[in-house]
Amino acid sequence: MDGKGSNYKNYNPSGIMITIANHMNKIFRMTNLLEIGCAYGHLVGYLHAPLGVGIDISKFTTEKRVIPNYINSSASHLPFKDNTFDMVVSIETVEHLTEAQVMDCFDEVERIGSKWFMFTSPGPNPNLKDDLDITHINCKEPEEWFRIGEERGWKLDQAKIRYFQRTRIHKHFRWAMYIYCIK
Repeated sequence: MDGKGSNYKNYNPSGIMITIANHMNKIFRMTNLLEIGCAYGHLVGYLHAPLGVGIDISKFTTEKRVIPNYINSSASHLPFKDNTFDMVVSIETVEHLTEAQVMDCFDEVERIGSKWFMFTSPGPNPNLKDDLDITHINCKEPEEWFRIGEERGWKLDQAKIRYFQRTRIHKHFRWAMYIYCIK
């Protein structure tokens, strides 16, 4: 993405990313973390992970990044060794990927991740005129994301999901959160 057709021009994630990071810092013990689709890198910057890395395919965000450990990369071909990260997170990214890219991304998450995978995604929008981001090409019902995780043998962490639901931060963006133990 180059910012055209997306909401990058008006994208100011710092407030919500601070909130998400504060909650993640409370419930996860992370030593190394990768954020897939990190945009400018705000979330990685706010997390208490000694090694935090952000990737994004956008050249537009590369120029405006706020973290030093930023790599311009595709979500479906991650340039890391197996089991590099104990936590992989992806906030509002998978809906921008084709079905094949999602499956490749999830394969990569399994390869480079050693414990947790947390991602968010908006559900299908029955009133498409409300979704102004034309790059949302892959919105699924939660049941479909659950099925995909189950088929991969991932264990859904309901307690952590309930914790985030109590914070109500998902209401801000109208997305669902999925937290899996992947190994």
